[in-house]
Amino acid sequence: MILVVNMCRPDMRLSWTEFVRPVEQIVSKDCDHKTLHRSDLNADVINRFDKMILCGTALKDHSYLDDRGFLDVLSVADIPVLGICAGIQSICLAYGGELYPWKEIGMRPLTVVSEDRVFGRKGPMEGYHLHSYGVSLPEGFKPLIMEHDKFLAFRHEEKDVYGTLFHPEVRNHWMIENFLHL
Repeated sequence: MILVVNMCRPDMRLSWTEFVRPVEQIVSKDCDHKTLHRSDLNADVINRFDKMILCGTALKDHSYLDDRGFLDVLSVADIPVLGICAGIQSICLAYGGELYPWKEIGMRPLTVVSEDRVFGRKGPMEGYHLHSYGVSLPEGFKPLIMEHDKFLAFRHEEKDVYGTLFHPEVRNHWMIENFLHL
């Protein structure tokens, strides 16, 4: 069973429609899933699932950045994790990385720099961006996708913990499907 995590502020109901629902639709094609808000999670809840996908949020919703309890739980999760946008930012913070202001909206070119089971083969592609922050590369992670000198996707070197700053639920569904089939 897949855990889909709603990272959005609870009072921003339309954000669920934009950021969570598309991920649920992709997941439901192949897997059973349950969607929970990040505030409902602890290590026991997370570890009842086979995999976890952290969804994105609206540009002005940064409430997840101050959720230290969730970040602490995320750093000890013992299941494969895919973090999208707010999800990669949370993974970055949970593992000791840093964020920096970088607002990007729309389709952008990017380059897969390291072949990977989730993000595919080396080479150019496009991804849909909608974010306010970029991420550093936390210790123990390797870059998978770059745009110039900026990290757009990474993976933990020992665990199946992945993150992507762009939104694969928009034009790259196959990445989420690849994660589901790990």
